[in-house]
Amino acid sequence: FFLMIRRPPRSTQSRSSAASDVYKRQVLDEEKRSNDPSYDRALKAQNWREKQEKLKDDLKVRGLDDDKLYLTDSALRMEGQLSKRQNTNETFGWDVFNQDALFKAYNKRCENLTFSKELYEEQIKNPDVKLRESEDRIQNLVEDLEKAKEKRKKFSRRRTHYGEEEVNFINERNRVFNKKLDRHYGNYASEIKQNLERGSAL
Repeated sequence: FFLMIRRPPRSTQSRSSAASDVYKRQVLDEEKRSNDPSYDRALKAQNWREKQEKLKDDLKVRGLDDDKLYLTDSALRMEGQLSKRQNTNETFGWDVFNQDALFKAYNKRCENLTFSKELYEEQIKNPDVKLRESEDRIQNLVEDLEKAKEKRKKFSRRRTHYGEEEVNFINERNRVFNKKLDRHYGNYASEIKQNLERGSAL
């Protein structure tokens, strides 16, 4: 008495072997992830490299160079990246005067000044005609400049003082001015300076 066992169709076999391969790969990945702490980082880097290669292939198909990758980005994506960068871009002590900080300062100063749409439109219509500003607007501008001047006086960092430095100044501002003069004219005026120190100047 023989049992007749029907073999499954070849397509079912191939699908089950493919599923088995996927399962084994997932088990190995899980094992690597649990044992290797830098596995996730390496996986992200590999995915990024594959994405870059795909983008480069796409550029070749379009007939563009590798350095023109930014042309494939959409305006919406670029705007998102820019806003993300602006949120994380804090101004540190060594980078106070970067472009973002200067733009923020400009916007802050513009808040205090009033914008007149009528004057603006009139100036666009007649660019050659010199418009007379009102006294209030001029006064606002003067006050704003005075505030900026006061703020600049407060903004300073402590400079290092060198004990062996020659004292040829009466205050900090004069020291900076003398330093600038020496930088520009020191080589030319060194002989005159020596004569004055010796007392042999004419």
